Amino acid sequence: MEEEKYKVVGLLNHEKPKNIHSEWDNTGHLSVTLVKRLEEGQIRNFSDSWGDEGLPYHLADLQVRCFYTVKNRQVTDIFGWKVEYRPHAVDLPRVEKMVKTLRKIEKKLEAISAQWGRPESFGEFVQRVLKVIGAEGMVRRSGPAKGADWSYDGSKWASIRLVDVKFEILSELADYQESIKAAA
Repeated sequence: MEEEKYKVVGLLNHEKPKNIHSEWDNTGHLSVTLVKRLEEGQIRNFSDSWGDEGLPYHLADLQVRCFYTVKNRQVTDIFGWKVEYRPHAVDLPRVEKMVKTLRKIEKKLEAISAQWGRPESFGEFVQRVLKVIGAEGMVRRSGPAKGADWSYDGSKWASIRLVDVKFEILSELADYQESIKAAA
């Protein structure tokens, strides 16, 4: 069987608040999930079950995430930046791989912070995490998906270079802010 050729990229997801006028449902989140971009351009998840053993990092279900709130039609309080796993099921061997990966990432992030200072934005934090794991950059959906909304194959993807990741994330929040103002 021929080895699959791909590049590691982050996939930007934006879950907007359910109700920006509420004190309880006014929280949204941005996440960047680690995925494979195949040579042909398709997006695929990393797997814990097949084909992804022996990689330097355990990337299945790994993501970088933050939260924000909307108050008085303003995106505010961007908080809770973290690197985390969001799996459905875990056994002891997998937990051990996850812990090892999180420790490696944290150690490298600390070294970068010692040299460059703490990241000033969530976008810069994501950029550093992607750099540490050797990602090429990020992708995001560019337009509506064909067929099922969740399908990677039914979507068109825009590529974002690693150097542009922090600006893309800032732009995502700024565009959302503009849409809130426009809806007023």
